Amino acid sequence: MTMNHSLISNRTLLLAAFCLSLLAPASRAAERFNLDNGDVSADFDAAGLVQLTLPKGKQGLALANDSAALTVNGEKLVVPGLKLVDVKPQKESVTYTYQAGDKRLQVVYELKPGWQFVSKQLILTLPPGSTSRVDTVEVFRAELETPVAREHKASNGSGAVFLRLGESNPPPKFGAFLALQNPFLKWERKDRQVAMAYAPDLEWRAAYGPFASDRVCIGLYTLSGVDLPAHNIGEWKYVREPQRVFEGQPMLDWAEFDAVTRCVDAFALHRPSKSLRVHVPWCENDYQVDVGTPEGRVEWKRILDQVAAVGCEHTLFTPANSAVAPLKDNADAWGWENCLWLGLGQKIRKGEWDIAKDPIPPSI
Repeated sequence: MTMNHSLISNRTLLLAAFCLSLLAPASRAAERFNLDNGDVSADFDAAGLVQLTLPKGKQGLALANDSAALTVNGEKLVVPGLKLVDVKPQKESVTYTYQAGDKRLQVVYELKPGWQFVSKQLILTLPPGSTSRVDTVEVFRAELETPVAREHKASNGSGAVFLRLGESNPPPKFGAFLALQNPFLKWERKDRQVAMAYAPDLEWRAAYGPFASDRVCIGLYTLSGVDLPAHNIGEWKYVREPQRVFEGQPMLDWAEFDAVTRCVDAFALHRPSKSLRVHVPWCENDYQVDVGTPEGRVEWKRILDQVAAVGCEHTLFTPANSAVAPLKDNADAWGWENCLWLGLGQKIRKGEWDIAKDPIPPSI
């Protein structure tokens, strides 16, 4: 009886372990995470973003099959698809970590206080001592489960796309923007599937640290009902009928302008407490003033005195300097090299002046 009881117990344990192994992937797939800063709420499953919602209006963007891809040395790393080794939800972020042989790829979502958007970024860690080439980065690919009534892609290099969400009739009340922090956005939309990518095509060494992709920012806004032209007309264009000049031209809602402006502002590194007035001296043709001569220095000082008199505390320095950079030595197409880098542009190019150790010439 003891032997039979032991055999049954072992079989029971094996059966329990087998059942748990079957349940583990299902329970992991059912995992849900949420980021909420009071302005916008983001829901995630075991693979990525599934829902973005404006809590106050209960309006949202539903997504499916959120994925990303990064091509390194011709090898395409696609997630999900690689071995998922960790999912780390924190107060302001959710990080998915994947293993790809000797490389590690992380997908990081962030939602910080004051943001009305969530950002997505890929971070690649190379093995120590290695060098790779990062060819292409597809930061975001997903299926839109919320209907799209209208799409507008900014064509001025802003890397932003605006979607009016909902049915066309009645007109949508809210929308979403998708912006890539790179002016060379490759946007794709086919049926419900959308993708945002760019091609860095650059060498990356492990010694530089992890490679961090440019971010995709996905945000929501409530439409204001006030439309403005998406693009200004050229100042050289003659307008015969001003009231009809924007007929048939693309328009954006005020909220769409405001949403992207706030997104850009969220990443500003410098926040001055007052406006900064900078004098631009080439308005006085200072590139024709030769500060390599005593007369030229007196002339340029007179410019500085007048700048100070009107309250400016900053100016560009772009005069000529024959003592340091003769015009005949310029090698650039515009013939401005002698004015660059405080007049040291030529010497820097020729390797005759090292910014780290060489003194600034007396004439400068």
